[in-house]
Amino acid sequence: WSAMTSRLVVALCSLEIYRFRPATVALAVLHQFRVAGVAAMARLCEVQLSDVHQCSSLIEELYDVYYRDSHPTSRKALVWTLSKRTLFRIGCSSPTPLDTISEDCETDKEDSLQFLFEP
Repeated sequence: WSAMTSRLVVALCSLEIYRFRPATVALAVLHQFRVAGVAAMARLCEVQLSDVHQCSSLIEELYDVYYRDSHPTSRKALVWTLSKRTLFRIGCSSPTPLDTISEDCETDKEDSLQFLFEP
């Protein structure tokens, strides 16, 4: 189940997979693991078997990109560079101050509210 789930998660993270119906995606994942009866389930779901095969190929391709080729040699590592201005803003940022509520102002309101909820 773990292998099926990981392929499904990878597929659902790609916008390309959304050109297929959800039933087609599910059948494609089952097809990849050679589950018996995929053709019969496709007929019941009114899904073309050719769509299942296309979707299965796409899922395999996406899985290869995300898991098997996790460190391609042709790509450089992703490096975040920030400008000095952005670094300054991040370093000097602080949460906005919140208005404080003094306890003296709220005691009368709290007392009247307590009586509303007492039996």
